[in-house]
Amino acid sequence: MRITEEQKQHAGQVIKSCRKNFKINQNELAQRLSVSQPLVSLWEKGKIVPSLHDLVAIEKALNYAEGEILLHIAYPKQNTDTE
Repeated sequence: MRITEEQKQHAGQVIKSCRKNFKINQNELAQRLSVSQPLVSLWEKGKIVPSLHDLVAIEKALNYAEGEILLHIAYPKQNTDTE
């Protein structure tokens, strides 16, 4: 299944919103995930979509339940409270 540009953008917006709700910057999230800050930026801009493994790590780093961020990405109209 191919991911559309709109879906990539939405995923990035959700990740950015969740990070901001946790009140940390991109560099702090990158450090928690042991990835580079430019990679976090690419995720948030919707240029690339994190792997499932990375999404789980993002959820843990931001104290979300496993699968919670993925739900917000997969079902945007039903989960608007994150944005």
